[in-house]
Amino acid sequence: MMQSIQAPKRVVLSYPFGGTAADFGKACVAALEELGCAVFPFDSSRNESSLRILGLLKTTRHLMRLQAPPRVEGGSKHDALEASVSSARPHVLLILRGDSYAHDFIRYLKEQYRIPHVVCWWIEGPKWQDLMLQEAQIYDAYYCIHRDGYPPESGIRYLPAVSTIDNALLRSENRACKRDITFIGKWKPRRQNYLESIADLDVSIYGPKWLAKNLTNPSMLRHVKGSRIHGHAVTRAYAHSKIGLDVPSWDISTSLTLRIADIPASGCFLLTQDSPSLREYFEVGKHIDVFATPEELSDKARFYLTHETTRESMAAAAFVRAKSLPTLAQRLRKLLEPII
Repeated sequence: MMQSIQAPKRVVLSYPFGGTAADFGKACVAALEELGCAVFPFDSSRNESSLRILGLLKTTRHLMRLQAPPRVEGGSKHDALEASVSSARPHVLLILRGDSYAHDFIRYLKEQYRIPHVVCWWIEGPKWQDLMLQEAQIYDAYYCIHRDGYPPESGIRYLPAVSTIDNALLRSENRACKRDITFIGKWKPRRQNYLESIADLDVSIYGPKWLAKNLTNPSMLRHVKGSRIHGHAVTRAYAHSKIGLDVPSWDISTSLTLRIADIPASGCFLLTQDSPSLREYFEVGKHIDVFATPEELSDKARFYLTHETTRESMAAAAFVRAKSLPTLAQRLRKLLEPII
C-alpha cells in the first residue's frame, strides 16, 4: 500500500472521462485516493458535449427565425468546472492536458476560490510546444510527459506517465493467443500508413474513426473490430494476441504512449516505434523490439509471428520488467509532494 501524503487533500481532477483515453483518468482517480486524497472528478468531455448540443439547438432555432444566434451561455465547460470548484473548495486543482481552459479563467478560479495549488500535467504528445510554454506561466506547477520543446528555465518539470496502472490487470501465466496482432488507438494518418504495411496479416484494430476512414478500403476495413475498447477489455485483447502493436500519432520524440506499459503488463509481446526514452524502461532485443519505418514494421511483424520461442521469451521478460515499473500513485506522489 502506498503511504498517503501528509494530510488528506481535496483534489478536483479535470479530465475527459468520457473520451477515448478514459481509463487513464479513472486510474488517476484511484491513484490519488490511494495517496489519501479526496478526489472530485470533473468530466470535461460530458460538458463539452452538452455545450455543443446546446449551441446547435440555439443556432438552428435562430436560423429558422432568420436571426443571428446569440453567444451560448450556461452549460459551458468553464461554467461547469467553476461549479465543481465552488462545491469542492479544493486544495489542488489538477488539470490533465488534454483539457484546455482560457488563461484568464485559470487565474480567476485561483483568486476567486483561493485555490492554493493549480497544477497542469501535459499528457499530450510533442505538439503545440509554444502553447505549453505559455501555459506554464499561469500554473503553480506544470509537468510534461516528454522532454521535447521546453528549456529548464521554463519551469516545466519532466514527469513521465509510463506506469503499471493497475496491477489487477496483469496477466496470469496462462495466456491463450487467439489473434496475431492487436492495435488499439484513434485513427491518425501516420498510423494508417504504418498499419497498411501489414494489411495482409491477421490484425485486429480498435479505435475511433478507423471504420469511417476505411469504408472504401476493404483491405483495411476487414481488420476494424470496434470503435472503442476500455478497461479489462483492453488487457484481454492484448493478452490474447501474439503481438501488441504501438504506433504513436507523432514522429520520433521522447514522448511515449501509455501502451508502452499496458502491452507488456498483459503478457503480450510489444512491437513499437523507437524512441530515445524507450530504453529507460525496456531493453530492445531482450524485452521488446522497435521499428522506424512501415517497411521495418512489416519485416519485424512477420519475423516474430514465425519465431514463437523468441517472441514469447521476450514477452515473458518484459512482463517481469513491467511489474517493476513505477505505479501511477508513485508518479502522482512525485507531482504532489513539491506543492503540498
